[in-house]
Amino acid sequence: LLNRHLDQQLVEINARKRNERLAIEARDAAGEFLARMSHEIRTPLNGISGLIDLLQQGQLSPEQLTLVNNLRGASDHLMTIVNDILDLAKIRAGKLSLKSVGINMRQLPQLCVDMFSGQMREKQLRWDVHVDHEVPPNVSGDKTRIVQILCNLLSNAIKFTPSDGLIKLHVSRAPLSHPGTAIEEASHLNKAYLRFMVSDTGKGISAQDQAELFTPYYQADS
Repeated sequence: LLNRHLDQQLVEINARKRNERLAIEARDAAGEFLARMSHEIRTPLNGISGLIDLLQQGQLSPEQLTLVNNLRGASDHLMTIVNDILDLAKIRAGKLSLKSVGINMRQLPQLCVDMFSGQMREKQLRWDVHVDHEVPPNVSGDKTRIVQILCNLLSNAIKFTPSDGLIKLHVSRAPLSHPGTAIEEASHLNKAYLRFMVSDTGKGISAQDQAELFTPYYQADS
């Protein structure tokens, strides 16, 4: 009886290990597929982006320039999605790293908004970009990730804001109101904590939907 019990436990352990191995292999295969596909899609997208640059440099009427600018915004947004897919593959593989580069904080917020200017004009939206004077004009950080996050927030704001609405992007310096915290310590290390706020005049998110914000594939009613 004891031997049968031990044999059963051994069978269960082997089955569990086999299932874990299969799950890991499936995860790695999915990550490799995502990385490969994002690279394959990025190549023609770079070609399209180059052609758009050439169009923008040509002699265009105001109406044609608006259409090309809209095309630029759509192309940039699609490239962002492709980069998101590649980042997901890197995260799963544990290879995502942050890169610190120089960032002009007087220009970056406006550049993010400019990517969506065509869409906002099409929806007859108003927008406002404001950077507080306390924000250092030049900082170091991961510019790609900041742009990525701001573009995602702006895209959602545009989607859920009705015509003639207002979208704001406000950058401020986080106050040092909590002694002994990482924010206060940063002030002594020549570092700054910045707060990026994107707001809109849409209907907002209900308390019920807020509780589901981080649920995969969940989407609130628009």
